[in-house]
Amino acid sequence: GFALVSGRPRAVLALAWAEAAQHRSPNAGWPEAALAGALGCRLSGPRVYGTRREDHPWVNGGCPDPDAVTLRAGLGVFVRMTVLVAAALLLTESVP
Repeated sequence: GFALVSGRPRAVLALAWAEAAQHRSPNAGWPEAALAGALGCRLSGPRVYGTRREDHPWVNGGCPDPDAVTLRAGLGVFVRMTVLVAAALLLTESVP
Protein backbone atom coordinates (compact mmCIF):
# COMPACT_ATOMS: atom_id res chain seq x y z
CA GLY A 1 0.00 0.00 0.00
CA PHE A 2 2.71 2.54 0.89
CA ALA A 3 4.35 1.87 -2.46
CA LEU A 4 1.12 2.47 -4.37
CA VAL A 5 0.49 5.86 -2.78
CA SER A 6 4.14 6.98 -2.79
CA GLY A 7 4.23 8.34 -6.32
CA ARG A 8 7.23 6.06 -6.99
CA PRO A 9 5.80 2.55 -6.63
CA ARG A 10 8.54 0.68 -8.53
CA ALA A 11 11.38 2.28 -6.59
CA VAL A 12 9.63 1.80 -3.26
CA LEU A 13 8.79 -1.84 -4.01
CA ALA A 14 12.38 -2.47 -5.09
CA LEU A 15 13.68 -1.02 -1.83
CA ALA A 16 11.19 -3.01 0.25
CA TRP A 17 12.09 -6.20 -1.60
CA ALA A 18 15.82 -5.57 -1.08
CA GLU A 19 15.77 -4.46 2.55
CA ALA A 20 12.69 -5.81 4.35
CA ALA A 21 14.51 -8.95 5.47
CA GLN A 22 17.15 -6.84 7.28
CA HIS A 23 14.55 -5.68 9.78
CA ARG A 24 14.52 -7.43 13.14
CA SER A 25 10.83 -8.25 12.66
CA PRO A 26 9.81 -10.34 9.66
CA ASN A 27 6.36 -8.75 9.72
CA ALA A 28 7.30 -5.11 10.28
CA GLY A 29 10.18 -5.17 7.79
CA TRP A 30 7.97 -4.86 4.70
CA PRO A 31 5.87 -1.83 5.67
CA GLU A 32 8.79 -0.09 7.37
CA ALA A 33 11.04 -0.56 4.34
CA ALA A 34 8.27 0.65 2.03
CA LEU A 35 7.63 3.70 4.20
CA ALA A 36 11.35 4.48 4.36
CA GLY A 37 11.45 4.34 0.57
CA ALA A 38 8.31 6.42 0.17
CA LEU A 39 9.69 9.12 2.48
CA GLY A 40 13.32 8.99 1.35
CA CYS A 41 14.65 8.56 4.88
CA ARG A 42 16.25 5.84 6.93
CA LEU A 43 14.27 3.96 9.58
CA SER A 44 14.82 1.22 12.12
CA GLY A 45 18.53 1.06 13.04
CA PRO A 46 20.20 0.87 16.46
CA ARG A 47 17.99 0.95 19.57
CA VAL A 48 18.63 1.63 23.25
CA TYR A 49 16.54 -0.20 25.81
CA GLY A 50 17.41 1.11 29.26
CA THR A 51 21.18 0.71 29.38
CA ARG A 52 21.35 -1.94 26.65
CA ARG A 53 22.09 -1.00 23.03
CA GLU A 54 20.97 -3.25 20.18
CA ASP A 55 22.68 -2.68 16.84
CA HIS A 56 20.01 -3.34 14.25
CA PRO A 57 20.73 -2.35 10.64
CA TRP A 58 19.15 0.73 9.11
CA VAL A 59 16.46 0.31 6.48
CA ASN A 60 17.27 2.63 3.54
CA GLY A 61 20.50 3.37 5.38
CA GLY A 62 22.04 5.70 2.79
CA CYS A 63 19.33 8.29 3.37
CA PRO A 64 19.03 10.93 6.10
CA ASP A 65 17.21 10.56 9.40
CA PRO A 66 13.56 11.60 9.38
CA ASP A 67 12.83 15.15 10.48
CA ALA A 68 9.69 17.22 11.07
CA VAL A 69 9.10 17.64 7.32
CA THR A 70 9.48 13.88 6.81
CA LEU A 71 7.04 13.16 9.62
CA ARG A 72 4.46 15.45 8.03
CA ALA A 73 4.99 13.72 4.69
CA GLY A 74 4.60 10.37 6.46
CA LEU A 75 1.23 11.47 7.76
CA GLY A 76 0.21 12.30 4.19
CA VAL A 77 1.32 8.85 3.00
CA PHE A 78 -0.65 7.26 5.84
CA VAL A 79 -3.81 9.24 5.01
CA ARG A 80 -3.56 8.35 1.29
CA MET A 81 -3.10 4.70 2.16
CA THR A 82 -6.07 4.77 4.53
CA VAL A 83 -8.24 6.23 1.77
CA LEU A 84 -6.98 3.56 -0.65
CA VAL A 85 -7.78 0.75 1.78
CA ALA A 86 -11.20 2.22 2.59
CA ALA A 87 -12.01 2.52 -1.13
CA ALA A 88 -10.90 -1.07 -1.73
CA LEU A 89 -13.08 -2.28 1.14
CA LEU A 90 -16.08 -0.34 -0.15
CA LEU A 91 -15.59 -1.75 -3.63
CA THR A 92 -15.33 -5.31 -2.40
CA GLU A 93 -18.46 -4.89 -0.27
CA SER A 94 -20.47 -3.67 -3.26
CA VAL A 95 -19.49 -6.60 -5.49
CA PRO A 96 -22.13 -9.36 -5.32
